Amino acid sequence: MNRYDHILWDWNGTLLDDLALNLSVENTLLTRRGLSTIGSKDFYLEHFAFPVRKFYEMVGFDFSKEDFTAVSDEYVELYEAGLHMAALFDDVVPALEVLERRGVRQGIISASEHARLTEEVRSFGIADRFICILGSENNLGRSKVHVALDWLKQSGIDPRRMAFVGDTIHDRETADALGCDCFFVARGHNARHRLEATGCPVFDSIKDLCERLCDA
Repeated sequence: MNRYDHILWDWNGTLLDDLALNLSVENTLLTRRGLSTIGSKDFYLEHFAFPVRKFYEMVGFDFSKEDFTAVSDEYVELYEAGLHMAALFDDVVPALEVLERRGVRQGIISASEHARLTEEVRSFGIADRFICILGSENNLGRSKVHVALDWLKQSGIDPRRMAFVGDTIHDRETADALGCDCFFVARGHNARHRLEATGCPVFDSIKDLCERLCDA
């Protein structure tokens, strides 16, 4: 691998297979409020976006009647209670190992709150594989951009030598802000055609992506 010596991975939906868990939590929140649930995975994949508040409003939440922060905290409580439903995608660890052997330094970034993110990554036994685990200051799911930019400024890494890997169009926005190349794996939280519309390469699996990166 000559082109990239750093990879920044998104967490949810990219390394962690948590789509079913997320849908379950969202529907529980909606049911508790007497709102219609998200009827299909396809609907979710077509519409999920950052900041998540806008998505919540689209599916029926009324934040003139309740506090978004309280809803976010409720989401986290349900998500953490159901984390056993999620797992790393099967090809994650083998891909990380291949990239490590090639001297690639790797990090994780997420819109999740930093301490919670760090504990989640540790719970899946892969925390020591990363030079950084970057999370947000709260649970509000606003954006990864400012977190990524702050880290890049401190790291001294050349973004032209870094790849960003994610599963939502917000990951393209984050990669653009960093000035690095973006790659997608289409099995997370956005529909494949939405990812393809960004013009970035889209892969079916991390295994396929890893083969491409190793040839870069």
